[in-house]
Amino acid sequence: MKRIALTLILLGVTGCTMTEEKSAIKPIEKPLPEILNAEQKAFMEWTETHFASFLDRSEYASLSESDRESLESRWLDLLQSSQGGSYYNAIAGLAAIKSEKAVKPLLTIATEQVEKDNRGRWMATRALGILGDESAVPELIHLIYHYNQNTRFWAQISLVRLTGVNFGADWRRWGRWWNENREKPPFSSDKIAWTSRAEWADEQMQRQTDKAFLARYAKPKTTVPSCPPQTCIVSFEAIYPFQPETAGQLLNAFHEEHPDGVRTHHYRFEVKRDALIGYICVDTEADTDAICSMLNESDRLRLVEAVLASEKDLQRLYQMGQPSLQR
Repeated sequence: MKRIALTLILLGVTGCTMTEEKSAIKPIEKPLPEILNAEQKAFMEWTETHFASFLDRSEYASLSESDRESLESRWLDLLQSSQGGSYYNAIAGLAAIKSEKAVKPLLTIATEQVEKDNRGRWMATRALGILGDESAVPELIHLIYHYNQNTRFWAQISLVRLTGVNFGADWRRWGRWWNENREKPPFSSDKIAWTSRAEWADEQMQRQTDKAFLARYAKPKTTVPSCPPQTCIVSFEAIYPFQPETAGQLLNAFHEEHPDGVRTHHYRFEVKRDALIGYICVDTEADTDAICSMLNESDRLRLVEAVLASEKDLQRLYQMGQPSLQR
């Protein structure tokens, strides 16, 4: 009898161990391993270079416990405020100190179903991956097809960090994997309507936009001293809730954020899908990069496209004529 009882106990212990191993998720600490695909790596490097002033919070790594608690409390309060420098600093700071209390409010910011400025959204999405709480996974999966490029890439990167697997932009496969391997919280396959703009919600168009962006901005740049000027046409539009009614209002917003020392010329505009689209010419690669970075960081404007212009493209743009800035 003792031998049988001992065998049953051992079997019970073994069963518990197997269950624990099956359900355990080991979050990946930075730097991420080779499990990231090339696009995810490139986008992560680009973001953390261009938004370094918002994301680098290494000064908080060696805080005392009392200082940590004081900052955590203040930052959690700031998450209730409107967007701005202190708000973004709070998101990055809470990630840096690995605040468990921040998971729920950050998930609310990341998954709020309204069209808004998305810097807070993608920063919260990034922070959730760093915090390592796997309960965020089912909701983060739905951000893979969000209309904001930063958000959908950081959803992928955070999911890799949280789960140790990688299904790229295939949000349905992420969902199936989660439900087959984890019991709670369950993933719902019902698609979320993040935007009323059909072209922004089109997943094929999102993939094309992402590839075009990475092809231009994420690859290593080579310097050719004798490289002649090359004119690019950069197009941009307003981000809700900024809704300019005239070309002049759109141009004023552009000028207010225009980088110093960058030359642009031949502003034009047209109306597409009841929205104003602005066009500007930029003559060098460095200036084009500066304008595109400005648009990607703007709270009011977003980059639509930057294309190297042919002579035919420039003639077509010039023929649009100088707009009346009052209309």
